[in-house]
Amino acid sequence: MKKAIQILFVSLLVLTFASCSSDDNNQPDSSVVLLKKMDSEVLGNHATYNFDYIGRKLTKVNFENHTPSMQTGYDKYFYTGDLITEIKTYNGSNQNIFNTLFTYNANNQLVQVVKLNLLNSTGTKTVFTYNGNGTVDALNYTGSLEAQTALTLVSEKFFIENNNIVKIEFTGSTTQTAMDFEYDTANNPMRNVIGMDKIKLHTYDSDGRFGVSGNLKKAITHFASVESSQVDFELVYNDKNYPVSSYSTETSPGPYHYNFEYYK
Repeated sequence: MKKAIQILFVSLLVLTFASCSSDDNNQPDSSVVLLKKMDSEVLGNHATYNFDYIGRKLTKVNFENHTPSMQTGYDKYFYTGDLITEIKTYNGSNQNIFNTLFTYNANNQLVQVVKLNLLNSTGTKTVFTYNGNGTVDALNYTGSLEAQTALTLVSEKFFIENNNIVKIEFTGSTTQTAMDFEYDTANNPMRNVIGMDKIKLHTYDSDGRFGVSGNLKKAITHFASVESSQVDFELVYNDKNYPVSSYSTETSPGPYHYNFEYYK
């Protein structure tokens, strides 16, 4: 259970990024608030993330101690217009190890994400279907770099309010059955980053930002065979109402602690 919670909060509060260029020397847009650095402490594991931008589009994130299997490296992200269409992940040896491709419909809604593992020549695909009641269904497939056609047992249903995912229901999972989330009304660190709100269905569990409107205040994970686990967060804000620190309370399984630094 502890491992599942750890994976959850690494993925909730580690941020994803996007790029329209490979030029790393451009400066961010000084007229808006943009995240510069995030330090995370998750169950004793410390990681650091540094962000570069062109205007309001992220160009690169350098990370240290990202995961046990990838201690150092960086992500490069690419836009088509104002939509994030590709992510390339490199390890500390500058080896391209993952490519993630995003597809949208005519309404600029995310309808497909394909993640290619270039080291073992495998791929995964998630297909999103938007329902009339505001929920979104997600089906997951596995396969090769060329095609992902084997449907997995686990699927998800997302519930969205105020541009935040407030609930996820899991079908076919032998561990998690659902997750509930609550947010504050302050500014999210990714508020001014172009394209981030369009990929929230992907980033909630794949090294990225979960919410894009508010900041996470509470997360409850419902398990199939054990009691639910709840993590509550306390936040400290700067004078522009952006979080500078987020940390789990003493009653939460943890600890989880995140510090945010912004470009001036």
